[in-house]
Amino acid sequence: IKYTYHKELMKLELKKKIISIAAYILCGTFCLSAVTKIVWWPDTILSLEKLLGNGTTAIFVAILLIIIEITITVTIFKPHYWKFTGVFSAVILILFTVVVFWGRMEGRITDCPCFGNLFGAEIGKILVIRNLFLISLGVIMFNSNKLRTEKYTKLL
Repeated sequence: IKYTYHKELMKLELKKKIISIAAYILCGTFCLSAVTKIVWWPDTILSLEKLLGNGTTAIFVAILLIIIEITITVTIFKPHYWKFTGVFSAVILILFTVVVFWGRMEGRITDCPCFGNLFGAEIGKILVIRNLFLISLGVIMFNSNKLRTEKYTKLL
C-alpha cells in the first residue's frame, strides 16, 4: 500500500510540474507579446491598421490586446485562476489564429504581428504549430483544477 501511495504521489507531482511549466511558458509568451506591442507601438498600430483597415480601430484593438495579455500574465501567478487562464488563453489564441489567417487570405498581411519587430514570423505552418502548442498549454492549465482537487485529496 505504501509503495502504491508513493507511486501515485510521484505521478501527481510530475503532473503538477508539467502544469507549472505550461503556465510559465504561457506567462512568458503573453508577457513578451504585450511588451513588444508597447515597445514597438507605431509598428503595432501599422500592422493592425493593415489588418483591420482603420487607424482608430487599430489603436483600440492594440490597447485591448495589451490589456488581455497582461491580464493573462498576471493571473498565471495565482494557481487558483489557472482554469480561467487556460480557457482564456486558448480562446484568445484560437481567435488570433483565425483573424491572422483571414488577414493573410485577404492579402492584408503576410507576417504575424504578435511580437512586433522582435520575431517577424511569416504566416504559415510554423505559426499554426506554435499556436497549437500554446493552445495545448492552455488546455493543460484548464485541467489543473481537476488535478488539484480530485487526485490530491484522494491521496491525502
